[in-house]
Amino acid sequence: MQENLESPRVGLAALLENERKVLAAVPDIHVERVASFVVDGDRAAINWVFAYTDRDGRKIQLDEVAYQEWRNGKIIRERFYYDPAQRLRAVD
Repeated sequence: MQENLESPRVGLAALLENERKVLAAVPDIHVERVASFVVDGDRAAINWVFAYTDRDGRKIQLDEVAYQEWRNGKIIRERFYYDPAQRLRAVD
């Protein structure tokens, strides 16, 4: 799993640790909508739109594209593409 150009997180333990950190920091995160998706064989691209409240109480919306590669019913590689500046802009 990889965020933009950051180093990938590899292995189930690293993935679970990161998800726990995210959920501890923003326990109210939820999917607002799936704007669109494309599936081509073992590849998928999904445009997720998430909403959450940050530590300062601001409501934030994160619009990202997840590019996934699948093998035998499991995601083997996933990369998220988004503008990190979204985290700094509160929405009404």
